[in-house]
Amino acid sequence: MIKITSSILLVLLMATIQGNSQSFRKNSNRQSQKEDANNVLNSEDRSQLDILEALDFAGIKIHKFRFAEFDTSYKITFIVEEFEDKKLKEKTILFSDRNYYRFWDHDSVFFDYVDQAKFVTKDDSNGSKLFFKTYQLSSNGGIQLNKNTADLKRFYIWRDYIPLKWHLDKKTPVMLYASSWFDKDIGQYRFCGASILEPGEENTEIFLSNSPHYFLISYIVSKL
Repeated sequence: MIKITSSILLVLLMATIQGNSQSFRKNSNRQSQKEDANNVLNSEDRSQLDILEALDFAGIKIHKFRFAEFDTSYKITFIVEEFEDKKLKEKTILFSDRNYYRFWDHDSVFFDYVDQAKFVTKDDSNGSKLFFKTYQLSSNGGIQLNKNTADLKRFYIWRDYIPLKWHLDKKTPVMLYASSWFDKDIGQYRFCGASILEPGEENTEIFLSNSPHYFLISYIVSKL
């Protein structure tokens, strides 16, 4: 009994010594290995395209565009306009703010002009929810864009505009959320073939003149 007790004490003593002499070193593994040590997500075999496709399957899209360069302080106002049967139904101010932001560098504060804006859209059975983010502002709950359910066969799609140079007090379109329309010539619902929209371009104009319901997201640059 004494020998057994002595052996147990020896084992506990060795465990205590080992516990108190743990070896520490800097983990030189890649960040992905640190965050997913067992490689459950198989991140080494996942590309940025894979991630974007997964988001797309979930109805989530990321829209990012850059402003033409600013050299003067202005106000930027983003608006959402809902059109039905080619008529403006409702106009909503998404946000309005100055075109510059504050940042810190080595305990000193500086200002710079914004050069981009980001939108995230989340589609659901009712329509799509629109979120925005700049260097200084972001939406919390987002804004809901509801489908017109009068014709359940219609489908809705997001389209971005090509980067456009802004003009003072003029509306500059950036995105569109729009419904398909029934084409009698082919006997089915369709959408325009343009993946990127451009004012005055043929496919864009065909789309705007045929889609019975859409939301146009634009911005206006004005004096402070």
